[in-house]
Amino acid sequence: VINSPANPSGAVFEAALVEQIAKLTRAHDLWLISDEVYSDFVFEGRHVSPASYMDVDEKCVVVSSLSKSHRMAGWRVGWAIGPQLLCEVFERFALCSMYGMPMFTQDAATVALTGPQTETETMVAEYGARAKLVVEALSNLPRFRAGAPKAGMFVMLDVRELTANGTDFSMRLLDQSGISTLPCGSFGEHFDGFVRMSLCAPQDKLEWACGEIATLVKGFDRGRL
Repeated sequence: VINSPANPSGAVFEAALVEQIAKLTRAHDLWLISDEVYSDFVFEGRHVSPASYMDVDEKCVVVSSLSKSHRMAGWRVGWAIGPQLLCEVFERFALCSMYGMPMFTQDAATVALTGPQTETETMVAEYGARAKLVVEALSNLPRFRAGAPKAGMFVMLDVRELTANGTDFSMRLLDQSGISTLPCGSFGEHFDGFVRMSLCAPQDKLEWACGEIATLVKGFDRGRL
């Protein structure tokens, strides 16, 4: 399973790496599932799908949705593209688990996909500007790093030199300023020392939040938990 653009890091796999992954899965007869939910959210670089290096009947499945690109998270509209036999299994599974999708959500998805994409493009550009604002505002803090994303709607905060636990940092920030962030341990043990900051707020609020984060970082001491 690969996830590019990635959540929570905002990393985007380069074409050469994606091609190598496609060749590796073919050489070892492996299934490749590509989560591409953030494919329309790239503001630096270019999204490349492994499906572009594989035949339609090979063991590659592309999974995506309109939850992020068209702000339809509550509508639960998504799709899988892959070999026909596998997609027929997916169809039966979806029928058993959801019974069926309302027609109006499918109609809305069709309009969203076939109509002008200017709103999505404007939204992505704004997220890119917000990401740049946050990374620059937090760039000179001691023992702290804000990773510059290439896509998505989040910035990863590296707090490993401040505390071994991202939950510690998040709780302190919540108690101090009422700012909610996501400890990233749920993404795997290697993310324990990271916190995910959302870019969904307008720029003035993000500027304020960065000031609060800077205050916390500068006064941080270990050992709360």
